[in-house]
Amino acid sequence: MGRQLPHTATGIYGRHTMHARSFTAPLSRLTLAALIGTLIASLSAGPAVAADPPATSPPSATSPTTSLALPNGAPLKPGDEVIQSWTIVPGGDGQRAYFSYDSDGGVTIEDSVSVQNYGNVSLNLRVYATDGINNPDGSFALLSGDQNPVDVGSWIKLAQENVTIPAGKQVLIPYTVTIPAGADPGDHVGGIVASNEMPTKVGKENTLLVFRRTGVRLYLRVHGQLRSNLATEAFRVSYKGGLNPSNGKVSVRFRIANLGNVRQAGSYHLTVEGAFGTGKHDLGERAFPELLPGQSIELAEDVRGVPALFVAKASVIVTPKAGGDEAASQPTRRSAQTFAPPLLPLLILLLLLAFLVAWRIVHHYRNPGDSDAHEGDEGPGDGSSSDDQESVLV
Repeated sequence: MGRQLPHTATGIYGRHTMHARSFTAPLSRLTLAALIGTLIASLSAGPAVAADPPATSPPSATSPTTSLALPNGAPLKPGDEVIQSWTIVPGGDGQRAYFSYDSDGGVTIEDSVSVQNYGNVSLNLRVYATDGINNPDGSFALLSGDQNPVDVGSWIKLAQENVTIPAGKQVLIPYTVTIPAGADPGDHVGGIVASNEMPTKVGKENTLLVFRRTGVRLYLRVHGQLRSNLATEAFRVSYKGGLNPSNGKVSVRFRIANLGNVRQAGSYHLTVEGAFGTGKHDLGERAFPELLPGQSIELAEDVRGVPALFVAKASVIVTPKAGGDEAASQPTRRSAQTFAPPLLPLLILLLLLAFLVAWRIVHHYRNPGDSDAHEGDEGPGDGSSSDDQESVLV
């Protein structure tokens, strides 16, 4: 049963207003009785009920066009604002937010996608399938329109790629997913995209072609052995100190890669400390988004307040999120250390050494007699001995 509508004369019959003084001729008893009977029948009819929506017909070789309700319901006039707005959703009863399939290899799946134009002008759209990826920050994305898909996006064939949708209309486009017989088991993620290119003026003479697109995700799991495997790669630690040896900054950079064949989320636990465990910082558990098979996320953390005691260390533990049919991989641990020089003490030591060397040099040039006197102390002794020998000979 559909949603009930309020029972009003306006909702059933339209807007009609009647005033008693508009009747110029007297009513006969027969006419009055007829009016009273009509009024009683209308009051006893009960509330109006909306009919159930028609069942969705199976996808056909063509893309049928149906009407949508525009916000104002009025045709576009010269000078009105142009509104371009569209969505793309799974076809059917409207209960699906994305496509999801679970199948063996060598199977063909049939489905449809609905593209809806909510704007007030006709739209020329390109509808195509492509592969899913993770951005460097881990967020979900789809390949750009000029990149060729190599995974599930290449297995999808739409009945048509270029469609023109009038304002307030929608089209239903059938498609097939042909899974190769030798497809790798695990998750294959992609999407179906509806894109539009619109020339936009930049300045007075230049025109920029702006591509806008929206898509719906598609998840396909091929039966077979499932593997969960998160790895920590390129773990790097660096230290940047200052004049304050107790307030150095440790920078940690690393990458978490999904080397398994299923979608995998998780968390990481990072700790940073100085030599002998001084100035330890525990950053706690931090979650990272779901990674697609073969994808990775780049992570960076900067920690201040680590003392400069010649060594700074950092370690991370990556824990996969459990769930699904696959067995979650075990937590992995990576650690590294770096040189953390105490700049101020080293600077003071260098200044002291430089001062000692400079003092030694200045003292040598200001008192050259000291070294000559030391040499003279040995010279007279040798001379007196020679004179004594000469007198004896004489």
